[in-house]
Amino acid sequence: GKLAYLTERVGIKPEEILLLSFTGRAVDELTDRINKKFPGKNIKAQTFHSFGLSILGSVLGKKPDLAFASNSPKQKFLNEQFESLLKNNKYLTFVVDYFAYYLKPVVLEPGFNNLDDYYKYIKTERNITFRREQVKSQQEVMIANFLYMHGLKYSYELPYSHETATSVYRQYKPDFYLPDYDIYIEHFGINRAGQVHFSQNKSQNTSLSAKYRTDMEWKRNLHKKYNTKLIETFSYEFAEHTWKENLKNRLRSVGVTFSQPDPKEVYSLLEKSGNIREITELFSTFLDLCKSNSYTLPKLRERIWSRRNAREMAFYEIFSPIYQSYEDHLNETKSIDFHDMLIKAADFINRGLYHANYKYIIIDEFQDF
Repeated sequence: GKLAYLTERVGIKPEEILLLSFTGRAVDELTDRINKKFPGKNIKAQTFHSFGLSILGSVLGKKPDLAFASNSPKQKFLNEQFESLLKNNKYLTFVVDYFAYYLKPVVLEPGFNNLDDYYKYIKTERNITFRREQVKSQQEVMIANFLYMHGLKYSYELPYSHETATSVYRQYKPDFYLPDYDIYIEHFGINRAGQVHFSQNKSQNTSLSAKYRTDMEWKRNLHKKYNTKLIETFSYEFAEHTWKENLKNRLRSVGVTFSQPDPKEVYSLLEKSGNIREITELFSTFLDLCKSNSYTLPKLRERIWSRRNAREMAFYEIFSPIYQSYEDHLNETKSIDFHDMLIKAADFINRGLYHANYKYIIIDEFQDF
């Protein structure tokens, strides 16, 4: 309807109309409908990418080669680079550390409106350790993986060695137990002020904090009563990025010694979990976002390091060699990808190097913008 109005009523020439769509399939459908409605008129539909490529051809005098015509060969290339990098022990260690401690974000102050929403989230959230155990929080996942990565045998929520059940309390089950050292580890989800923050409801948090501190004292008193060794960890240590070193020092102070499992063994566990496939897909998505926002590796590193987010920094360590390999491949093959093409085309337009006499731009499904 718009094309008919412009060409038949307003008198706009077909070559003065830029008709764009998102996908090749949509362009084929548009072209078929245009040919039926406007036989003999030179009205062309283009994708953003084909239009970008035509701009490069016009300005450079030749169209550049395109690398990875679809996502499938690109994903295959990234997978191959990842497999190759894993042969390097240092890189493999970075990958294992990422999965051990940074796979999921640690949310220290959830944004839930009330406790009901928080409990629904807890029921559906899967916090899985390297040993495929489901634990209560991502912080407990990190502690469990720390113990495993340092060669320490542990049990999760094993009943305490003494009977503790009363009319008020159930049988006590400490978070972790190290059988080789007869040591218990309790993780307390509090901030430095001794408060819990399960939702945005302040009055609920206040009453829950008081109850939580009472439970903490009850547990501490049990260990004093029965003369059992207790190591404590706290949520605020995760916020301050000190939890790992603190836990290591506390365990050493009571005679615990560490060993390091072969990272290849740990990686084989990860492969069985299915997480490896997810991380390579994340590489592809993140690379697309970097490229489309013109983020070079130095620019990306500067942005991440300025934020001082441990999880982002850990991801950068395993992603940056993948990105570098990808860019090296483009340089070696003297080709560009779709993102380069759009960015270069936009640059040529902005610099006045490309000239066109379009009077109207029509974009199919423009609400998707």
